[in-house]
Amino acid sequence: MKLTEKYTDPAYIVFWDNRRLIALSDNKGGKSSYSGENANRNQLACYQIDAGIMRNMPEKQCDYGLYNMNSDTVRFIELKGSDCSQAIKQIKNSITHILDQSISGVTKIYGRIILSKRRVPQIKSTEEQRLEKFLKGKGGNLLIQTRQMREYID
Repeated sequence: MKLTEKYTDPAYIVFWDNRRLIALSDNKGGKSSYSGENANRNQLACYQIDAGIMRNMPEKQCDYGLYNMNSDTVRFIELKGSDCSQAIKQIKNSITHILDQSISGVTKIYGRIILSKRRVPQIKSTEEQRLEKFLKGKGGNLLIQTRQMREYID
């Protein structure tokens, strides 16, 4: 089953269209934001995960899932204060729950963490290295930036 076949409730769908610009911000009033440019006008579905699909789950989840229906790729996006290790756990929890055994066809998985501030020193933790390795094995990558992230959606 495709991701869009399993998750169809309008209560947690932020948008489902081919908009050219994607702008996601922290609902809790934080200073981090994600911007994507969909130059090819791919069909996208954006899901609210933490307060949507997984609102009744005991463990914390990431904020958004952005699914590109044309390329079958998923971006898990977490907008966070400064706790990068917690954001990594939230991305991992979301991947495990959302992309369970019933979902097929996903070709690449990406992790996106946008922090409002990052603690120094910026040494990669073991958890961060494990997540990077996992995502690389799924054809994607992990990007961590401060304040704002901008990228092209392909």
